[in-house]
Amino acid sequence: MTLDIIIACLDDGNGYLQECLDSISAQAFKDITIILEKDDPQAPRGVAAMRNKGLQSAGSDYVMFMDCDDYLSRTALTSAMYEALKNPGSIIRIPRKRSLHKYSVQLVNEGVERDLRENMPRSFYDTCLGQLIPRRLLEGLSFEENYRYYSDIPFLARLYERTDVVIAEDARYYKRVHNDPVNYPSLDQEINPERFTEYCAAMRLAAAGMSDPRPIQDYICQFLISRTIVGRSQKAAGWSDRDMNSFAALVKEVAAPAIGDFNGESKRVLTAFKNGRIKKVRRLIRLHHRRLKLHDLFRSAHQRRLLFYNKLFRRLPVKKDLVMFSSFFGRNYADSPRAIYEYMAVNYPGKKYVWALNDTRIELPGHCKRVDTHTLKYFRYLATAELFVTNVRQPEWYVKREGAKLLQTWHGTPLKRLVFDLQDVYAAKPLEYKRFFFRQACEWDALVSDNAFSTAAFQSAFRYPKEKIIETGYPRNDILFAPDIRDRAEALKKKLGLPLNKKTVLYAPTWRDDETEGIAEYGFTLKLDLKKLKKLSDRYHFILRTHYLISENLNLTEDEKRFVTDLSSYNDIAELYLLSDVLITDYSSTFFDYANLNRPILFYVYDLEKYRDELHGFYFDMEEECPGPLYRRTEEVVDALRDIDAVSAEYAQRYEAFRQKYCSLDDGHASKRVVSAVMRL
Repeated sequence: MTLDIIIACLDDGNGYLQECLDSISAQAFKDITIILEKDDPQAPRGVAAMRNKGLQSAGSDYVMFMDCDDYLSRTALTSAMYEALKNPGSIIRIPRKRSLHKYSVQLVNEGVERDLRENMPRSFYDTCLGQLIPRRLLEGLSFEENYRYYSDIPFLARLYERTDVVIAEDARYYKRVHNDPVNYPSLDQEINPERFTEYCAAMRLAAAGMSDPRPIQDYICQFLISRTIVGRSQKAAGWSDRDMNSFAALVKEVAAPAIGDFNGESKRVLTAFKNGRIKKVRRLIRLHHRRLKLHDLFRSAHQRRLLFYNKLFRRLPVKKDLVMFSSFFGRNYADSPRAIYEYMAVNYPGKKYVWALNDTRIELPGHCKRVDTHTLKYFRYLATAELFVTNVRQPEWYVKREGAKLLQTWHGTPLKRLVFDLQDVYAAKPLEYKRFFFRQACEWDALVSDNAFSTAAFQSAFRYPKEKIIETGYPRNDILFAPDIRDRAEALKKKLGLPLNKKTVLYAPTWRDDETEGIAEYGFTLKLDLKKLKKLSDRYHFILRTHYLISENLNLTEDEKRFVTDLSSYNDIAELYLLSDVLITDYSSTFFDYANLNRPILFYVYDLEKYRDELHGFYFDMEEECPGPLYRRTEEVVDALRDIDAVSAEYAQRYEAFRQKYCSLDDGHASKRVVSAVMRL
């Protein structure tokens, strides 16, 4: 048996065409002819026209359609052809999975499929992709070239009447979901008000060409139910009256005979569509979701707080001179929000200050209210504050009000690529990540930058305008220029019970995007071998300070606790900089801040290639610019610590060049400059 694969390429596939071809060439089944149809950007024909042209060139036993940014699992075609041998004359459908990752990354994850929780629906009319179709069945069939989005529907409706469909369960067709729907949406992600009109027209055409239209009638009904009253889907709630009326006409003219197969709430919705009673459809949708919300309100205190926030607190007047601070979603009293607060508390005593904290037992200087992030007070203060200062994204439910300001200080100079500069997204909710981040960034009134390098990176990564970026240095680094840092360091060591007769090494690794354990939950495996570090316990004491996303995931043995202290939950890492003599890190932004102290920095980058080439990518070459050596093994770190003075001397020149480029604005007065700029907004 032979196979033609027709690939429609609207553009270069944003670099993914080669990965699509690589996935085909990696198949054990080799009797393949690739028919690549590229669109002309000057005179675009569309996907349907390219597929039709490809069909004219097809001459093999089977034909399969692919998009240029999709790819196949390694055994997809072998499994599909095996099913074709068992079921001659049938269409062999390869199950689809959504993928946000490059082909090379997916190969590593194959079988685990941790980030592919959502199966693509098995509706037989949604797409022609990933199906082995006997070529003889395609006689007289073609795609509707005047349709941009739904040319598959009438094509498949006619095709499926000619034979049955068999699922190749062991195969996978990975449907690439673009993780940048703002700048590079796929056809599925395009926002176009004409989509509904085209969908309804395609359904009419499909039904008209079928000898038995019942399958397409049932498909239409199931589609409407899935978008109105199934679970918490509220897609239909946002449909315009025009779109609602289009579906009402479709149900009346095409799908009405299938309504009798439904009952209860589903039947009431479909009947209302058929009768053109759009207000009733909307009322049924509202009632459905109100029942769900009531259920949530009884179960969830957070949902009850949200109700007060949206229905009451957002209607209260914005309070002049009320300033609210939050650091890492309330986890700490730390970072630039802390530095800004401490400056304002002294220099602007007339204002009212509130700190959002998960633990309100944390002591704060000055006259400041502490509010638990799990209380109604937190929601009320956030709704009414004139100025909100944070170093991470605002809560998902937060809506900035007219008359309020939001100062985004961010939490570090970026080495690793962020948001729109990322090709593959592994963060929680990856499908919505970039679109939602863009919406949140639009609410920022100003964004603090530590240097010109960060300013350029933030413009690209956040799609944030340069004129709204405050390039002042980081307020959080003001503490590193205090005149009494040695006294502070000694006092902190005593407070924390750290040995005064040994040098202190701070190990501060960042998190790994692919070590997710659930929505917004991340794991971490400590790769620095503590048993080997124990050889240096007569000279050094080690401190662990992991990223805030993974700070609760480390467990030390009793033996390790003799020379290692886990301070991952310590309030402010800047204070740990003061008491440490050496920093060990990887891709964390900590080394940009620590360089202000002119103390040795070692980089333990055991997974450099993976982190750089697959997970994130960097804004500069670490091997060329980092102010210290890069090590892959714990033994190398141990050797460097044994002769740390020699390492410092070797990297002194590069260290100074690094400080000049990235730390030149840090001088102990960044808080003053930031506050002055904010007061002028």
